[in-house]
Amino acid sequence: MKIPMRALIVLVTLFNVVLPRAEAALPAGWSDQDIGTVTTAGSASYSGGVFTVSGSGADINGNADAFHYAYQSVTGNFTFITRVTGNSGTNVNTGAPDGIMIREALTAGAREEMIYVQPGGPSVYSQSRVVSGGGTSRLNAYSPSGYPLWLKLQRDGDMIALFFSTDGATWTPAIGCNRALPNLAATVCIGLTATSRSTSGFNTVTYDNVSLAPLVISTETSWLGNTYAGGQRCVQYHGEGLGVNPATGALFVNGSSEDVATTFYDTNGNWTAAANGSHFNGSNSVVWDSANSYVWVAQAPFSTNAGRGGVAYYKPDGTFVGSVLTTSTTGPTITGVAISGGNLYAIDSVNTLNATTGVVTVHVISLSSKTETPALNFNIPAGAHDMAADSSGNLWIVFTGATPRIGHYTTAGALLGNLTLTGAGNPGLADPKGIAIDPSGNIYVADNGVNQQIQVFTSGGAFLRSFGAQYGVYSTVNGTVAGQVNPGKLDHPRGIAIDGSGNLYVACNGPDTIWYADAYGHGSSGLVLRKYNSTTTASAATLLWERLGTEGVDCAAADPTTDGVDVYTKNHHYTMDYSKAQGLGWTLKGTLVNNFAYPGDARLSRTRSLGGAAVRVINGKKYLVSEDPQGSTLHVFRFQSGSEVTVPYASFIRETNRGGTPNTLSIWVDSNLDGQANTGDVQDTAGLPLGVPSGEIFDWSIDDNGDVWTIGGQNNNVGGVQQAAKIWRFKMTLDANGNPTWSSANNTQYALPAEFTAPYVLRVHYVPATDTMYLGGYTTTHPRPTGQSWGYAGTELIRYNNWGATRTIAYRIVLPFPQPGGAGTASSDGVRAFDVKGNLLAATVWGGSLASHPTYLYNATTGSSVAVLTPGPEVGNASGNIDINNAVTVHQRANGEYLIFVEEDEEEKCLIYRWNPWTADTVGTVPVAGTTSYNASTGTFTLTGSGLGCRTTADAFYYVHRGMTGDGTLIAQLNTLTCSVQNAYSGIMMRDSMATNAMFIDGVGTTLLDNRRIAQYRTATGAALGTYSLVAGPPTWYKLVRAGNVFTTSCGTDGTTWTLMSSQTIPMGAETIIGFPVASNSNSSAVATTTIGNVQIVGH
Repeated sequence: MKIPMRALIVLVTLFNVVLPRAEAALPAGWSDQDIGTVTTAGSASYSGGVFTVSGSGADINGNADAFHYAYQSVTGNFTFITRVTGNSGTNVNTGAPDGIMIREALTAGAREEMIYVQPGGPSVYSQSRVVSGGGTSRLNAYSPSGYPLWLKLQRDGDMIALFFSTDGATWTPAIGCNRALPNLAATVCIGLTATSRSTSGFNTVTYDNVSLAPLVISTETSWLGNTYAGGQRCVQYHGEGLGVNPATGALFVNGSSEDVATTFYDTNGNWTAAANGSHFNGSNSVVWDSANSYVWVAQAPFSTNAGRGGVAYYKPDGTFVGSVLTTSTTGPTITGVAISGGNLYAIDSVNTLNATTGVVTVHVISLSSKTETPALNFNIPAGAHDMAADSSGNLWIVFTGATPRIGHYTTAGALLGNLTLTGAGNPGLADPKGIAIDPSGNIYVADNGVNQQIQVFTSGGAFLRSFGAQYGVYSTVNGTVAGQVNPGKLDHPRGIAIDGSGNLYVACNGPDTIWYADAYGHGSSGLVLRKYNSTTTASAATLLWERLGTEGVDCAAADPTTDGVDVYTKNHHYTMDYSKAQGLGWTLKGTLVNNFAYPGDARLSRTRSLGGAAVRVINGKKYLVSEDPQGSTLHVFRFQSGSEVTVPYASFIRETNRGGTPNTLSIWVDSNLDGQANTGDVQDTAGLPLGVPSGEIFDWSIDDNGDVWTIGGQNNNVGGVQQAAKIWRFKMTLDANGNPTWSSANNTQYALPAEFTAPYVLRVHYVPATDTMYLGGYTTTHPRPTGQSWGYAGTELIRYNNWGATRTIAYRIVLPFPQPGGAGTASSDGVRAFDVKGNLLAATVWGGSLASHPTYLYNATTGSSVAVLTPGPEVGNASGNIDINNAVTVHQRANGEYLIFVEEDEEEKCLIYRWNPWTADTVGTVPVAGTTSYNASTGTFTLTGSGLGCRTTADAFYYVHRGMTGDGTLIAQLNTLTCSVQNAYSGIMMRDSMATNAMFIDGVGTTLLDNRRIAQYRTATGAALGTYSLVAGPPTWYKLVRAGNVFTTSCGTDGTTWTLMSSQTIPMGAETIIGFPVASNSNSSAVATTTIGNVQIVGH
């Protein structure tokens, strides 16, 4: 039996924190020195709880710093807090950074992260140097009213979180608060800074309330799908247009996003700024204005900032300056921009379209005056998609449509001709999108058609070469499979740019599966942004960097056949390494959608696009399942060997959208396995009454046996009789080839339980192994509030046992839900989705005024609340709204850890909460069942157990445990141990598996007369036991450390000073089971009782 308990994940730094002494010298453990080249030597002192740090130096910036640093050396994870009380000095620049810094070394160019206050304002900034000797990047976070101001820095592995506060109690994450310093050294410096930011100045800064403490968190927040963690720093899901500063290689990306549509990067791929706000719909084009140092961005508002549509111009730091050709039109109007001869040329494909003549206007705007010169405007045929200027000042314009072409125009609008594509091997252009011109005048065109390449031509049209493998991501070059991501394979290239050195920048958007796309088809399944070197042949091109952003209106699901190593969204396949730090353990492996092979794939539909995923195994075969956010359809896709592409296999279609009319069910099953709807397939249009009322979203789900469930019928009139809402179950059967199939005739209908107000059962989740049903909806006890928005899972979640027989209510959970006239009245403050796996039920909140977007965890057996998860500092303590029915999925790994995947639609990723509860099991056979209790206020476990313990051939004991991935440390204090039998023992253990003869190492105390401390180990499965004993008396502390395959056991009396007991090389797997064993050392009814506290875990 497993007994789930609330997680206790304590990340602890093992260092001595020495309280400061009231004296001028720095406290014990502190040091100070000048970093880099300074004009005047600095100093640091401590008195009366105040640190005074003085220093000179040019700045903390660029490739080399110059400042004075008071610091401690710290190993592991920690929280460092201080209050900056003020500064003074001579010739101190108002931008001098006064704050706290984590630093990998004491050299001038060492890697660092810091949060600081600039006195001239004042302003709070965050700053980082990711590469040793490289440049720094900073972000403005806050403009306080003045000193004092609190600052906080947290380290968790490679992730650094930065916060500020006015009172030391309520903390605000800095913009870009959570950043990674990859492979950060275990031991770093943390401390306080002072610099004058002036070669002739000297700055004195005072700090108080300095504290250094272990980092304690309840869960880990990780993510997949985006290079960046969030906190307003993300790669958008769509990048249609690219522009570049040819001199510096700074890149500007224009597209669409829930959060930001235009983002800026430096030449090394570091995100530097976002150029517009939420719900902007960018366009095809963006261009750098070298004369005025502006970035001109073609954009239009989606729902906000209507006056900034048209073409806006920004500073390189993302500051909006102004706009021309402004419009309130929703959607992009400008489909191409270019600069030539001091003018900006902008193609207006919407506002100036003449339906009679089929022409649109190219506006000409003076870069110096920012005004249009109508006399210089000219017309071109409609259908323009992008534009670039060559070194002669002429314009090259991409025209899409049935007959795509590349037109060559003067700046007066005269057509010089079309690019005539000639030369051996010329592949032509099926769907041209982006265009760029290299320093030699060659023309590059991104072909989004079947070839999936960038085609390169001379200005005369002679074909030179293709960049990327033919058929792109769907090719099988170099041993890859179709759909497999590879640097030499492009996945729907749309935007391109070339810098002054000839480096090529490519925006690949994947198949167009996004739930929202503008009138010009600017859709995406996620952005892959790449920079290649200037090598002229595709086979020799080198990928210099890559940045990724996924479609945010989606959610991931773990593959149960690989224990979550493989994870799928509706569009993509990721592989996971759970031993890595948050956000660094995922790799994009494949694209699941092939729009050329399967153009009818429902994921490509604009009217009922899909969101979210589930993985089901039916008759030994794996299937991907997804439904549309409106609850109209459910679709099944089959995996195929030798390919990443998943093939359309089955559809359940209710053919309604939000607010739609009543309608009926149709079912399609791809019986001949060709991925197309045709003769020979199951095409069931019997028309069962599955209509639903307008204004709500009703769920689809598929259980572990392959049966499909939904709710419907309320809006159907059959034979003059109004139908009642029902729960429908469509049984899966196997066809002659062993493949799953469904029909409308093979259904079971269930009346809505009396607890619910008809027709409002909104979510259905059935677990066939236990005949358990979980229903969400509006109940008679908690009815639907008048005027509330659609999309919720309801006000209650009810679990029914024995659903298929004599059902009983196991429990009722009142879900968080906005109440009219009360707190949380925003229409999206309710639960949108829930999922159940193992003994965990997770329900996630839509969003609205609850900015933390909590996910609620419940015990799936009892319904009791377990925890409330909110986005941690790893992701800037923020998340986007929830838009889809399956916005949360749960997977329990073999080591007991739960993975909770949650949709994050605003910053284009999927959140992963890693929650590792303590679980109790028996290893081997014991005469008396063990028990466990946990006192949350004292952090103490109480265990009882029996059994012979660890023996050479077979172990037998009671074990409270949880999983750990990779390296880590377990520490605990054995407070008491009692038993009527001598040699009973308890302590801590790391174990390879729950098998009775598994590899392990432990540190335990016994009830012998001399109360020995013992380290036991088994270095191979089934091998003889090794033992080391140390005489001493309890209570005592134990520590186990794993570093690769080296495991060490230590003991001590105070949790600080340790005596090594044993060090063994044991080839355990990456996933280990850590915890507390207890055994009576007897096959009698004798029971050992132990209490264990001060549990500390470092690692995942």
